[in-house]
Amino acid sequence: MQPPRLRHVFIPAWVALGILAWTLPPAHAASPSPVGLWKTVDDKTDQARSHVRISEVAGVLTGRIELILELDKRDAKCRACSGEKKNQSITGMTILEGVRRHRNAPHWDGGTILDPNDGKVYRVRL
Repeated sequence: MQPPRLRHVFIPAWVALGILAWTLPPAHAASPSPVGLWKTVDDKTDQARSHVRISEVAGVLTGRIELILELDKRDAKCRACSGEKKNQSITGMTILEGVRRHRNAPHWDGGTILDPNDGKVYRVRL
């Protein structure tokens, strides 16, 4: 049996923990974040092509190519790109821009992604 003084401390602590656990949202309710290092895979060949680092700043995602896995393509330039990205090195290029977490759904959207192989820009939904 615990001394009466300790019992009065432990009971409120357990009650507080119970209330806290009850008021927290379940772990599955939070949508997963795409932030981190990702491996891209070619749709046609199923071969890994590059590593892309996705970062979040002020609620906006950007993605930059960190590494091209094919040794002979590591110095490749984006010949098909337009604007400031034309003829720029693909390694280090930002290809994912302006993506934000959707308010009422567990996904991210609203930005664009560039395919440096053909220079086309697509809308994004993650």
